[in-house]
Amino acid sequence: MPANNTIKTYVEGGIYHIYNRGAGGQNIFLDSSDYKMFFKILGSYLSPTIKKVDPYTGIVEDEENDCDVHKRIDLMCLCLMPNHYHLLLRQKNKEAMTEFTRRVFTKYSMYFNFKYERSGTLFQGRYKASYVDNKDYLLFLSAYIHLNPVKAELCKNPEDWEWSSYKNYRDLRKIKWLDPMNLIEIALEGSSKTKINYVGIISDYREHLKDRTNRKSSLFLPRYLTLD
Repeated sequence: MPANNTIKTYVEGGIYHIYNRGAGGQNIFLDSSDYKMFFKILGSYLSPTIKKVDPYTGIVEDEENDCDVHKRIDLMCLCLMPNHYHLLLRQKNKEAMTEFTRRVFTKYSMYFNFKYERSGTLFQGRYKASYVDNKDYLLFLSAYIHLNPVKAELCKNPEDWEWSSYKNYRDLRKIKWLDPMNLIEIALEGSSKTKINYVGIISDYREHLKDRTNRKSSLFLPRYLTLD
């Protein structure tokens, strides 16, 4: 029977944890420019506006993105690791995730193969995806994703890792195509908090991560997650 992370349940408005690793366990990010390129590719599809240069005047202006993926995908958090990646997103219609992942991973694979003069598959088969069906697990997954580099001993604190979204949650960086409040509002929907206090929630989220790091490692891994 296939693992439940390979069975794609396409739900309108559904939230998904998407992840995969390099074929044969190979690294898919070899230097900082590779990470930056992946971020750039994400932004090219998820940004509501993109910069256009007037060929005659050289003036740079923001124009509406012709690609409408940003209207159908909310990227909630991400973490890029040397040999794998994690994305947590919400799709607003049933086809959005399929289109988004196909575009992003195809473009990055083409970039990587050209840069390193290689051919063939970069990723280990098709991406894995798990449907997130409750708020507690949504919060748990975001913590798991942000703590990946800490667990791998690539950094001491999650805010020290440049290639995740945690800096956005700490308000240490602004990325127009990633808004932490998309996740926070869902996690708090129906709670007793009638007004969302951004600073207070981020503080609570940091405590959540601190608590997660102090738990046994056997509790750290999501119940379905395998990268083998």
